[in-house]
Amino acid sequence: MVGYNLTCTGRRHIHGIYLYDNDGTTLLANNFEYATVSTIRYNLSAGTYYAKVDNYSATYYSGYSLQFVATPTAYASDAEPNEDYTEASVTIPVGGTVNGHIGFYRNGGIHDTDDWYKLQPLKMELSV
Repeated sequence: MVGYNLTCTGRRHIHGIYLYDNDGTTLLANNFEYATVSTIRYNLSAGTYYAKVDNYSATYYSGYSLQFVATPTAYASDAEPNEDYTEASVTIPVGGTVNGHIGFYRNGGIHDTDDWYKLQPLKMELSV
């Protein structure tokens, strides 16, 4: 999963930008400050999304530049789904480490808000 910037540059008071899910109607984020540069930052999983540039008014016109830039995360993705303890499929051994992604939007779905893992401590036998 990757973080993305969607940036629109153009004349002040001309445009706003909108980010939609794969259905083209579910609004994920927007920036309609109608400034010279408008940016949306959003963490997305793989899939299809849509961007819309909005004209402030029919009386204004201008050209613009729309840029879509990826910022990869430094960690590998975790096994999904794991939103509930019953879906925890990865066991972290004693002394082990796992990496994952949290907070990303799943295409056509919801935000990945929770990651669950199994922990299985070692059995310790006491000598008497």
